[in-house]
Amino acid sequence: MLFDRGVCDNFAYCSEKITEKILKETGWTWNYICNDRYDMVIHLVTAARGAEKHYGSETNPSRYENLEEARKLDEKTV
Repeated sequence: MLFDRGVCDNFAYCSEKITEKILKETGWTWNYICNDRYDMVIHLVTAARGAEKHYGSETNPSRYENLEEARKLDEKTV
């Protein structure tokens, strides 16, 4: 089964305080959600880094981050 997002990707959109609260309430660890939960992880770099002309709401109407925001979120999900 393939997913385009993993559990830990969601934490890129949360504050550190919320992230810690979720980890505490679920009993999850970073090792579990980043390593043990999946057999393989492939990170595809955002088009906002290197293919800027292909990034934006013109090519994907669900995008709302600008280039810089997309780059920051991409760094948080690596």
